[in-house]
Amino acid sequence: AVATGDGKFYFHIASGSKLIGMDLIDAVASVITVSSSGLPTVDIARCAPVATGNPCSGTVADVLTVNLTIDANEDSSDTAATAAVIDTASDDVIADQTWRTDVDVAGTGTQGLIVTLLFQSP
Repeated sequence: AVATGDGKFYFHIASGSKLIGMDLIDAVASVITVSSSGLPTVDIARCAPVATGNPCSGTVADVLTVNLTIDANEDSSDTAATAAVIDTASDDVIADQTWRTDVDVAGTGTQGLIVTLLFQSP
C-alpha cells in the first residue's frame, strides 16, 4: 500500500553521473492499483550535499511548485485535472545531490507507486 510521509524513496546523484548539469523537464506519477477516493499526491525534493549523516538534513528544495496528483480511479498523473509544475529555479542536478520522493496524500486502496523523472541538458 502507498503510505504518506517524506522520503518514501531516495536516489543519489553520484560524482561523474551523466545527469550532472541536466534539468528536470517532466515528472509523472503512476500507480498499479488506483485510489477509490482521494487524490494520491507526490512531491519531489532535492537535497544539497552534506558532509555526513542524513543526506536530507541540510538544504532541501521542492522541485515542484504544483505537486503530482493522480485523480481517483485513474492510474497516472498524466491525465490529472491539475497538472504538476516544475520549479525551474530548483530543477538542476549537481554532483552528490540526493533526490527524495514524498507522498503527501496516499488515497484509498492505492498500491504500487511509480515515479518517472525525465532530465535533459539545458
